[in-house]
Amino acid sequence: MYSDLHGAITALLSRCDGAREQDGQGFNKIDAGYALWLASRFPDWSGASAYQAWNMLRKYQGQLRTMGLDWNALPVPDREAPRPASKEAPPPRTLRTIELGVGDTVILSFPYDPVLVVAVKEIKGAKWNAGSKVWSVPLGPAQVGALMMFAAAHRFDLADSAQEAIRARVDAMEDAKVASSASDAEILIEGLGGVLRPFQRAGVIYCLHAFGYDLSLFQTPLVDGSTVEDYRGAPQRRGVLIGDEPGLGKTIQSIAVIQAIGAFPSLVVCPASVKWNWAREIRAWLPGKTVHVIEAGKNGHIPCVDFTIVNYDLLRKYDEMFIARKYKSLIFDESQALKSRKAQRTQSAKKLASYVPVLLALTGTPILNRPAELCSPLEILGRLPEFGGWWFFVKRYCAAKRGRFGLDVSGASNLEELSVRLRQTCMVRRLKADVLPELPAKTRTMIDVDISNRAEYEAAERDVIAWLSERAANDEEFVASIAGLSEEEQNRMRRQRGADAAEKAKRAEQLVRIEALKQCAVKGKMEEVKGWITDFLESDQKLVCFASHISFQKDIHALFPGSVHIFGEDTARDRQVAVDRFQQDPQCRLIVCSLAAGGLGINLTAASNVAFVEFGWNGAVMAQGEDRCHRMGQRDSVNAWWLVGKGTIEEDIVDLIEEKNRVIDSAIDGVGASVQESMLKELVSKLMKKGGAG
Repeated sequence: MYSDLHGAITALLSRCDGAREQDGQGFNKIDAGYALWLASRFPDWSGASAYQAWNMLRKYQGQLRTMGLDWNALPVPDREAPRPASKEAPPPRTLRTIELGVGDTVILSFPYDPVLVVAVKEIKGAKWNAGSKVWSVPLGPAQVGALMMFAAAHRFDLADSAQEAIRARVDAMEDAKVASSASDAEILIEGLGGVLRPFQRAGVIYCLHAFGYDLSLFQTPLVDGSTVEDYRGAPQRRGVLIGDEPGLGKTIQSIAVIQAIGAFPSLVVCPASVKWNWAREIRAWLPGKTVHVIEAGKNGHIPCVDFTIVNYDLLRKYDEMFIARKYKSLIFDESQALKSRKAQRTQSAKKLASYVPVLLALTGTPILNRPAELCSPLEILGRLPEFGGWWFFVKRYCAAKRGRFGLDVSGASNLEELSVRLRQTCMVRRLKADVLPELPAKTRTMIDVDISNRAEYEAAERDVIAWLSERAANDEEFVASIAGLSEEEQNRMRRQRGADAAEKAKRAEQLVRIEALKQCAVKGKMEEVKGWITDFLESDQKLVCFASHISFQKDIHALFPGSVHIFGEDTARDRQVAVDRFQQDPQCRLIVCSLAAGGLGINLTAASNVAFVEFGWNGAVMAQGEDRCHRMGQRDSVNAWWLVGKGTIEEDIVDLIEEKNRVIDSAIDGVGASVQESMLKELVSKLMKKGGAG
């Protein structure tokens, strides 16, 4: 009995390395452990075990077909059936058991064995109960795979109830993974001032499910004006990351989520540049709700309203007042602003979030540079424990290693797995190409621009190379001088030299010198850039122009009197006025934007052309700028023009941006990539090689 099921599991195990996310073969990492346990217990299967085996195999139908096995031909086991009598001797029963515990946990019981104690301690979150002398293990995403591998390796017996709970958890994770990229769903939300697109409905459904709500409550109108909270208590504090590509309406989805569960009052924390855009969207989508925007320099009083909006820079000033207000929901827009664990804004956000039950983080670029930047947002959302905690996260996904100056978490590893785990737990992310097929394509064109100050630039480049070579020689001389000493003496000499501070100072000066070289290149190409913009505007098309430094921004703006601007020094109101004029006035055909201030949260779909005069340190910043135009409401193909100084360091920067993008895409969207060194280190290396010193 059940031999066909056992055969199918054995066949998949024969090609399984527990990493289906990498090669598409065999069981995934979590199912691999359960499959090994089932195989080790056959033929001593209960009906519950057989049913779980049949249900698990459902997702592997394609692989089974390639091996000549048809899942549809397998009979559905009776989960209530007892263990069948068999002529074969069943595996010996043991005193090692796994049973269902209280809450979302299982209980491991076994006679004392030092080997088993060491093994169970390897499962994240495992806790010893000295009173009952058992171990409890939470059934979280970071535990279920390791738990089943442990059970198979050490021949534990699983109670049917524990099997049901484990499989339910695994199935829920798989469902969440699928829902994370869903493009349609049905939900009824009363009171919205507009109609959600199908993929936006799916995003709202994902959030509600992740918060723990019964989704059936949202399929039909509630009775007698009651709210969802009347049917079910507030969810435990755990948040969701809405990580859709820029332009897919993350703001609208978050507003709909808050309305669906009635989580008022709500606090929105966002960059200063988009505060008034948030107020506008809320008033459009929830006409009956009251909104207050907190502005710098104004009265500190916060009125009792449905939505309060504040920018990150003011968060610390008001955090105690916000805590006292007892908000039911908290939205962090452009949550990549919280990537630094030590930053004051991050500490204030974490403190405030601990008092709020419904948490949402919004960002189209969850990772700007490296996976470690996800740690703080996940911790604020209450999700980091599901990834094994900070230490496990950086070891598993950041290639953490001990360096000369402490723990280095700047790397990236197991990125395919990280992408899957994010989707299984707390991140909904859709790409425009998948959910908006009607949205025209985005193209990127590199324009080589000659510089007019070639002699000046080459002299500046030689100076930088000479400085780098001198510093490298000094470092090599020091290393050689201590080579014959003991490790303890070498470390003493490094401390005496102040190696850590010296390294940080060197990198800071490297950055300053390379920034100066970049600006020299931009200065040299400005005349050609202005000519290119002049020629472009003669086509009567609108253009969005990005630059990093205020001097270049103002230089371009001054040349075109009819243009508007978004500079870092502009107030939020002035920025919104500039956006409105650019969007609505046909005669206004150029907007000059700061790459930092104008690349977030604004809609510039009146234009389908974007030009970059300067380049940031990572591709996510550039993509954010492009996506001010490439978003819902755009009818034309968006063209991004990168005006690159010919024969300058800008060419190297553009190449490294593309290289860095592959790492970021791998972690978020599951696209394969190689790990790379920091851009600064790579630029230094390129310059050294150019000077013949590398």
